[in-house]
Order: sequence, then structure tokens, then C-alpha cells
Amino acid sequence: MVRDRRGLAFVLAQSVRATQRAPKASEKRRAEATIYLSGVMLDPDGSYSAIKPELDGIVQAGLLRGDRVQDVDLSVTQRRAESRKAQRVVWEISE
Repeated sequence: MVRDRRGLAFVLAQSVRATQRAPKASEKRRAEATIYLSGVMLDPDGSYSAIKPELDGIVQAGLLRGDRVQDVDLSVTQRRAESRKAQRVVWEISE
């Protein structure tokens, strides 16, 4: 399941790079992940752990240089989803 999430994030990030003609990241970038949950909210470390597979896929695709503090300014927030089907993670990445 983790491999699937990382792989899907990789494919989507590659698609964004191709359509936006975004160069491979060479400098630190800002990334914001918003997790939409219908159930119990996660504690702070749980929220960062929850997005790790997607973060790895985004790094592998080259939208981020790495997942270390010197490579990305990362923030994770949580919001209430209307239903279980509406659960998702929304990423915003900027230079």
C-alpha cells in the first residue's frame, strides 16, 4: 500500500513537471500538505508520517530536492473531510 501511494505521487509529480515544464529542484522549496480526514485527527508526528510515502514520490520525481530540513520547508495541516470517500492529501509546492 505504501509503495502504491509513493508510486502514484511519483507519477502525478512527473506529470506536473512535464505540463508545467518545471525544472528538477536544485534549491530548497516550500511544500504544504493538507490532509483531509473524516475520522479521528492525527497527532503531529502521525500527520508527518502519514504523508511520507507521497513526499518520497514527489522527491523521486524531482519536484523537491529531498526530504531533509535543508531541502524542503514542509508544513502539514489537517482538515475535516465530508466523508470517507472525500479523504485526500492536497499538496502545494512553491519555490
